[in-house]
Amino acid sequence: MVQLEYWGLSQVPFGNHVDPTGFFASESHQEALARMEYLVTNHRRVGILFGEPGSGKSLTLEVFARAAKKQGAHVTQINLTSLTADEFLWKLAVGLGSHPSERENIVSIWRRIQDQLATLRYQRIPTILMFDDADECDADVIA
Repeated sequence: MVQLEYWGLSQVPFGNHVDPTGFFASESHQEALARMEYLVTNHRRVGILFGEPGSGKSLTLEVFARAAKKQGAHVTQINLTSLTADEFLWKLAVGLGSHPSERENIVSIWRRIQDQLATLRYQRIPTILMFDDADECDADVIA
């Protein structure tokens, strides 16, 4: 692209991708990362990261997810944008390492999710579920 050459850039600076290579850990981002680490270290069950649009929430989640994976955690990340409840459950099961067929019913998928969570717990593998863009999902997903 001509604009990239003109400005001496190697990539588009404000794209829709989440790339942690250019992450700048501001004070608020450092605090968010520290709080997420606290949640995992102290076996807390739920944490919510919220902020203004464009403040770096998705990027902060990605940075934390990569660090947690390096430390041996099983991390499942799901972008909730436009997902229905059925799609969410299917993605969650897949993210946890299960392999449901597209024709499986919801009860069976729930069982798979429960089984995978129990397996990870018995193996003492920290399990982190990250759901991004909850404000953009179908109401049934968070109901």
